[in-house]
Amino acid sequence: ERGNRRRRHRRQSRMRTLTLLAIVCVVAVCLRAGAATSGSDALASWMREMKIDVSKLHRADFIGYGPGSEAAVDIKAGDEIARVPVGTFLSSKSGRDSVFPKLVEAYPDVNDQLVLALMLLRERRAASSPYRAWMDSFPRTFSTPLYFSESEMSELKGSSLHALTRTRLEQLKKTHEIVSTFMHANYSEVFPDESLSFEDFKWAISVVAAR
Repeated sequence: ERGNRRRRHRRQSRMRTLTLLAIVCVVAVCLRAGAATSGSDALASWMREMKIDVSKLHRADFIGYGPGSEAAVDIKAGDEIARVPVGTFLSSKSGRDSVFPKLVEAYPDVNDQLVLALMLLRERRAASSPYRAWMDSFPRTFSTPLYFSESEMSELKGSSLHALTRTRLEQLKKTHEIVSTFMHANYSEVFPDESLSFEDFKWAISVVAAR
């Protein structure tokens, strides 16, 4: 009985974490779109279609941090602030189990970030993706050191950030080389002609990391 209670507790904890991650991801992306534009109109329509409710929040700009969300109404402890149906999730579990099982079989230790990044690229390439409006709302580039120009990187020389960024870029390039070759060989319907560029790969990794 004690073992059953522990298992139930772990399942409940995982569900709470999954729900929180989904809320954070959807709210962070959806509310960054801003005021009335064709893109944000499409995103709002998509949210209604998917029955995503973030009506207790609205978009706000935070100095030094950029766009985000803040409470539109008084929110008390225990209140539900957003509702995101499970069917709207892009999860690493579905990526491992049904989308890219060959990848997991070949590389059992592949991390969730990489699986989710590949799922984003898959949806981004699919003309009829149900996530199209959401995908179109993502930033095209980032202000992180991975996107610094050579002149900007030179300003970091002598700092630990310079070394860390160079190391991270080299790691990403090596991973990209392995993954792009594997995906073309095993999932050519999604990644034909080794078309997974490093820039696309870096973008997808950055989107996942930012959320």
